[in-house]
Amino acid sequence: MNPYLIFILTVLVVGYLLDLAVSFFEIRSLQPELPTEFRDIYDEEKYRTSQEYTKVTTGFSVIQETVTLVLTLIFILAGGFNVVDLLARSVGWGSINTGLLFTGTLILLSFLLGLPFSLYSTFVIEERFGFNKTTAKTFVLDLLKGIVLAAVIGGPLLAAVLWFFEITGSMAWLYCWLAVTLFTLVLQFLAPVLIMPLF
Repeated sequence: MNPYLIFILTVLVVGYLLDLAVSFFEIRSLQPELPTEFRDIYDEEKYRTSQEYTKVTTGFSVIQETVTLVLTLIFILAGGFNVVDLLARSVGWGSINTGLLFTGTLILLSFLLGLPFSLYSTFVIEERFGFNKTTAKTFVLDLLKGIVLAAVIGGPLLAAVLWFFEITGSMAWLYCWLAVTLFTLVLQFLAPVLIMPLF
């Protein structure tokens, strides 16, 4: 097996195990009963609900991370990246557009994988604890807005990165770093004014 592949798989599994350990200790540290010293200043029922909510959401996150890891490993070992690459190249576009199509396809697959979990979290878990203020309409609209923003903002940035790698050779990493850094700084000023009001 390719040593780079072994390294990537190891990083994925170790990262998952670390997250799993954190979630385990977080759930274990929960106390369903309000400590005696806080009973005069905090509502017992609200405290119990918050502890149960944390337990449920953390457990659900573990399930989501487990499913995501398993499917990601299957995708990698089954040659999924190569399949997507061949499909992107088969369209016959230039290198930058092919790179955009390749990345966009992977993002779409990731989005489709996460969608059922997002639906369950919003309309089952959040609804169960009375925290859900989202309707089916606003959920769909927010998804569409997110997709459009990702394409409008992320597309040109990724195209610039691919262009730098194609044109500038060994110095591409420096130009990419400068471009991404500048983009991030500009976005910090524009996001509160132009993006956040959309949601």
